[in-house]
Amino acid sequence: MLKEAKASEGEIKNLRAHVEDLKVYPEFPLFMLGLEEEYVLYRLRLLSSYIKECEETITKLKRQKDKVEERIDRIKGTLFYRILKFLQPIIGSIWIVREVDELSASLADIKESIIKAKNNITSLSFQRFKLKHVLRMIKSSKNNIINEEKDYLESEIKLWTAVINRLNEQVRRLLELVKRPRVGIDSELRQLCEREECKYLILKEGLQILRKKCRYYPDLFLQPEFLFKKLEEIGDLLEESKKVANTYIVVISHPNIRKAYLEVAENARSDLYIASPYISPEILADLLDRVKKEVSVKIIVRRVDDYEKVRNITKNMANVKIRLGEDVHCKLLINESEVIISSSNISKQGFDVWHEIGVRTNDPNIVNQAKMFFLELWGERKSYKEKYYGKGEISMDGPIQTAFISSYKNIPQLLFDILNRAKKRIVIVSPYLNYGAIKKLLSYVSKDVKITIITRITRQDLVMGLTDPEAITYILDRCKDVWNDPKLHAKVLLIDDRFAIISSLNITDKGLTKNFEAGILTQNITLINVVEKFVSGLRIKRLNTKDLEQEFEASLSTICERHEPEQPRLTTEIEKIPPLPPPVGANLKLPRIRVPLRRRFTGVRGRDKTSKEKGGRVKKKPVPIDLRILEQAFIIAILRLGGRCKLNELLNEVERRVAPKFIYFPWKLQGPRSLAGKSWRDRLVLESCLKFLTEKGLYQIQLSIEGDNVFVKPANIKVFKDFMERFSHFFEGVMK
Repeated sequence: MLKEAKASEGEIKNLRAHVEDLKVYPEFPLFMLGLEEEYVLYRLRLLSSYIKECEETITKLKRQKDKVEERIDRIKGTLFYRILKFLQPIIGSIWIVREVDELSASLADIKESIIKAKNNITSLSFQRFKLKHVLRMIKSSKNNIINEEKDYLESEIKLWTAVINRLNEQVRRLLELVKRPRVGIDSELRQLCEREECKYLILKEGLQILRKKCRYYPDLFLQPEFLFKKLEEIGDLLEESKKVANTYIVVISHPNIRKAYLEVAENARSDLYIASPYISPEILADLLDRVKKEVSVKIIVRRVDDYEKVRNITKNMANVKIRLGEDVHCKLLINESEVIISSSNISKQGFDVWHEIGVRTNDPNIVNQAKMFFLELWGERKSYKEKYYGKGEISMDGPIQTAFISSYKNIPQLLFDILNRAKKRIVIVSPYLNYGAIKKLLSYVSKDVKITIITRITRQDLVMGLTDPEAITYILDRCKDVWNDPKLHAKVLLIDDRFAIISSLNITDKGLTKNFEAGILTQNITLINVVEKFVSGLRIKRLNTKDLEQEFEASLSTICERHEPEQPRLTTEIEKIPPLPPPVGANLKLPRIRVPLRRRFTGVRGRDKTSKEKGGRVKKKPVPIDLRILEQAFIIAILRLGGRCKLNELLNEVERRVAPKFIYFPWKLQGPRSLAGKSWRDRLVLESCLKFLTEKGLYQIQLSIEGDNVFVKPANIKVFKDFMERFSHFFEGVMK
């Protein structure tokens, strides 16, 4: 079909030559006849003026003749004249006789002039007659030529109608060709569009000439107008074909991510939007160096320290604005005509270390949707709308067959709907996994479907609580095809080679319920094959329970050494994004890890005898549940801070880092009675809790406050090792 639709160079040359002929024919013969007609008419007007002058001259001469004759008759009628005339031979000519002679001579001259004028009129009239005959001949020739022109124009209209209909068919077939699924720009299609556009412009020029020639013929006047309207419709189809032919979507991954980001930033003409939760200052500085000074740049970051770093870099750049979005996790780079949607932050790890994936496209629908999504986050728009693609049969038009999705409408519900449609296999690529999120996700997958999961298990992720060991244990029980890539940071979902999702979404509780994520959903088989090839390269090593246990044991020894510095104090005010409506998954209920709240007994369970005399053991009073959780939280926080810290540091660490990891945390105490209802941050409550835990704590580990210093010190190594073993429940039971 592509070869059939191509317009040959010979056809274009013939069309151009035909238009040139249309410009000339038949205007040249008509032009010559028109000149002759003008000349004859001019001669006729001139002859008519001469004849009129001659007639006026004859009229004047006749008046003079009448006057002279009247004078002569009056003089001859007198007696005196007759006497003098009689005596003329004797006395000669007397004055009155001489006057009569002179008048007679003048009368003869007048008569002669009249005869000459009449002769001139006769000659001029004959010439006028001949010119009128010539004029009739010219008009007859002109009418013949006009009739010939009319016949010619009618044949031209038929010819142009056929050519325009053929062009219409070719352009429609071309539109079908360019709408076929593809990834990059097809150079053959672009050349084809250029050729068809060349034909369109030639036809438009010729049709304008034809319309001008037909305006003198009432029965032909409307036909070129109809053809012109049809040609305009073809022009709209051709413009659409050009846009579609120039539309592309390409997968970007290491080592091309940095280059793609720099190119999109450099191509920005008026606006550049950046959403990156984590940013490396030197990478951002390099990117902003490529941006033109007149371009307005808007940046959204997630962390306070990144906000300060970016603010320091851009303090002298008036065209750069930055805002803090604590729940924004999407990775976007948008200019007027292109967008990058990826899993990579603008950081050294994202560009140079981790295995990342993203897409770069100039599809107008995706670019506009991503731009509106960013401006909604920024606070400039409050009417963001997004189509939900999970209802009915999923179908996306266009050559790239790809749509923009976000947490406002499609994430996570679209994932559930697509997973529910899986028939053969699914591939989940996510560096971080939480038990509740992965269990919820896999609950929509049929048992007959093969599940492949690629994730990242590292010591640091386990220490920071980014991945739940319980989640890994769950997926190892559910499916056997689990892989580990230590450098993984890509987020991909593949379903039956029919759908692919590339996004910033981690399969975590925050990713599904709290964070604002963005990505693309595609049905483009070519794009899916490229993603499949990328994913196959991520299968570094199969994951098993033994590897998980080794990493987990190593992480336990690392957590005591971990010390995170305090957040820097900002020298500028933080400008946050405005409050946003909750994501669509905000009310999603995820499964939780159920861990029994064990109580400490010294006796045998089920024996209620309280005296040694009766053969039983004395039962100790159980530690209140709230204080057990607080004890774990305090010890974990102090160990993370190096074993000794300030009181405020302890409180901040517990509140920001440790407490959110618990399924339940006693923000207000329920027991013992003396502390019930009070906030755990209260200094007196804290001292009472620490004192109570020191005396009756489970782990027999000393927690003390000396002034503003808080420290933890185990009674002996054995007790400390026992604590570390029991500490594993923190990972297994209460971390998300």
